[in-house]
This record gives sequence, structure tokens and C-alpha cells, in this order.
Amino acid sequence: LSQYEENIKTEISFDFHRLNVLILRAVMRDNFMVARKVGTFTMSDARIHATIEKIIKVEGSLGGLQVLDLTPEGINHQRILSIGNDPLTDIDIQNETKDPIFSLTNEMYGIKTQLPKEDRRALSFKISRSLDAHVDIKIRMGSVWFIHCARFIQELSWCVTEFKHYLK
Repeated sequence: LSQYEENIKTEISFDFHRLNVLILRAVMRDNFMVARKVGTFTMSDARIHATIEKIIKVEGSLGGLQVLDLTPEGINHQRILSIGNDPLTDIDIQNETKDPIFSLTNEMYGIKTQLPKEDRRALSFKISRSLDAHVDIKIRMGSVWFIHCARFIQELSWCVTEFKHYLK
């Protein structure tokens, strides 16, 4: 390789604040097709950064992932899945509102301080590969809060079936 080729460095970054997807399905009501809200999938604070040179480095994180049941039957257990930072319940330092998840965790485990936001991420990873093909991988996943709801999973299954039908 020439001197110039040895010093080439390429950096790629991807960053988004929040992606919120509303899942709907069509149901018949009084001889009319109406939309029924099924749920929302929310991903927040996703970041990926790659550096390509002699050593290839890729690192990234996902701040949070939440799934909410929006069906009328899901009113008692609306939060189906929550990993990492939750934009609906995180502490607002300026307004000093309390995070209910933090309060519950504090009661259960006696934790007295709020974890820094970067320590509450849903997922973070670092991957590097050197010239001698040595690969170093570090992955960290946050705690998962999951409530199994067969009815909600059935609703999602119907959504997928209807979506496949509409694509034909």
C-alpha cells in the first residue's frame, strides 16, 4: 500500500432521536370498516458510528425500546415491553418529576440514586477488528420489562395477516 492509502480514514454516523410506529388494523363495525389501534412500537436515541482505517471500529447504542398495547382490552397492562430509557417515564431533571420505574426499583432493591442515562440504554455495542484479524466485541443489554399477553400477540398476528393480504 502506498503512503496515501495507509492514511485513508472513513467515518460513517447514523443518529436518530425517536421512531414511533402506530399499528392499526381494519375491523368491521356497523357495516363500515374502521381503524382499530393495536399498539405502538417506539425506539429512541439510536446511534451507530463506524471508523474504517487500519483498524475497523463500529460502535452504537439504542436508548430505549417500548411496546404499548392500545386496544380497549389492554387498559390494565398497557406496557407490554420496555427496555432501557423510556421517554414516557424518564426523570425530567428540570421539573424534578419522579420516574415510576425508578421508584419501583428503589423500593425493591434499595437503590438510592438514579443511574446516568447512558447506563440505562437498551443496548450498546463496540466491535473492532485489527489488521491481524483480531476481533473484539463488547455488548451490553439493559434490563427487560415484559408482560406476556396472548390477546395482544393475536392482534399483532392479525395485523401481519391483513398486511400480507393488502400487499397481494
